[in-house]
Amino acid sequence: MVAPARAAEQTIEPLTPPHEQRVEAVGGTEDLQHVGAVDETEAQRVAASEPPSPSAKAASTAGKIVLGVTAAAIAVGATVASLLFL
Repeated sequence: MVAPARAAEQTIEPLTPPHEQRVEAVGGTEDLQHVGAVDETEAQRVAASEPPSPSAKAASTAGKIVLGVTAAAIAVGATVASLLFL
């Protein structure tokens, strides 16, 4: 049985307060990002969903069929190619 490897423990190095963290603005005030509050009533509004039309359903089904046939053809082609290289 193999024993699990022991990781070295982490050490904590105290930093002196004046050099701990400093934030400096780069560029002028036009480069700064501004944070605006979000209106709570607008954030919670949910619009009703519309069901797809019959033509959209038919197009989706046709696309799924074409994708399935293409995937099957690629899979069969890859299998035949791998058998030829054996």
